[in-house]
Amino acid sequence: VQCTFPDHIINGHVQPLASTYNVGVSVNFFCMPGFDLKGRRSKTCQSTGEWDSTNPTCQIKTCRDPGTPTNGERRGSDFEFGSSVIFTCDDGFKLVGTPTAICNEAGEWSAATPSC
Repeated sequence: VQCTFPDHIINGHVQPLASTYNVGVSVNFFCMPGFDLKGRRSKTCQSTGEWDSTNPTCQIKTCRDPGTPTNGERRGSDFEFGSSVIFTCDDGFKLVGTPTAICNEAGEWSAATPSC
């Protein structure tokens, strides 16, 4: 009795790769950078030829709302990995800090919210 390949997961991968797996063999799931694994990290082939659990999923990381500087604006409302926001100041105010921030693979902004 063997289990078949447990299917690929979107934005992740399975190890070890094989077309069939013997009873008792476990596979592990990993997500690409910028994604968090939701569910069990591994599963094991049972004597019935079925896996002992369902596949996990890889969920995109998100950054917290970076806020808006006083006397300024923020362009961009997507806070997922890879997204960026741009900060500007109202007329008569000067931007102090970095005008652009990118949500990185750790789920953190690449720069602090500037001030005006």
